[in-house]
Formats: sequence, C-alpha cells, structure tokens
Amino acid sequence: AIPNQFELGWLASMPTDTIDQSLEAADALRRAAKRDLAILVTGIDTDTTTLATVAVDARGAWRIDVARQKLEAHGTGDYFAARLTGYVLLGADLPTALVAATADTQAVVSATVVAGRRELLLVPPDNETGADSKPAPAFELVKLR
Repeated sequence: AIPNQFELGWLASMPTDTIDQSLEAADALRRAAKRDLAILVTGIDTDTTTLATVAVDARGAWRIDVARQKLEAHGTGDYFAARLTGYVLLGADLPTALVAATADTQAVVSATVVAGRRELLLVPPDNETGADSKPAPAFELVKLR
C-alpha cells in the first residue's frame, strides 16, 4: 500500500503529523492486514523545504527525504508507485526500490519544473536529447529500525 500522509491517517484513524506517528499508523495497518504488507507513506511534511517518504515492511523501516519543489501537477504519487512497483517486480528489495523510484520521480519532477509544465514531463521535449542532462542526485536512505 502506498498512501500519502493524509490517506494513511484516514486509513489508520490515527494522527500522522510526524515521522513517528506515521510509523505507528503504518504499523497499525500492517497488524490489521491478513498478510505481510509493505506500507510506503509519501509526502510526509517534515519542514518547509523537505518531504519524506517512509517505507515499512517485516524487515524494518526506512526514510528518504527529497527537496520540496514548486509543482502543481497531479500524478506524482502514482508515478512514484508505478516505478517502485516495477523495481520490486524486477527483484529489488524494498529499500533499493525506494531509492531508485525516488530518483526516477525526482528527475521527472525536476524536468517538469524546469520546463514550466503543469503535467509531468515523462519524456523530454523534442528539442532536448537528454544527452546534456545531469545524473540523478543520490538520495540518502536512513534506516529507522
């Protein structure tokens, strides 16, 4: 399951205002499930410049932060979920898939912001080959437990 911070609070009927509260809510959902379940919580507000994603499964919990960007496009969470699911289906473990999907999503978000678009820029405009594009930044994965 990949709810955002608000959706997690609603699903778990618990507050999710902090990372710790989001972890507690994710744990509650995992306990309520009839099977082992990985929970990723996206868009956790940590401060005015940073958003966090937290992933929780039977092996532990991890956090990854990204810089908040000015973007009013819809579908970023869906894109992230699709990328993460793809990496898992290809055999990546949850922490590896989290880092890869975060890098992919941030590359798309950054390209969209630079292009001044409102819809996610999934492919470069015709006049850009991508040859001059910068490598994706490395994202620090923090093991929470």
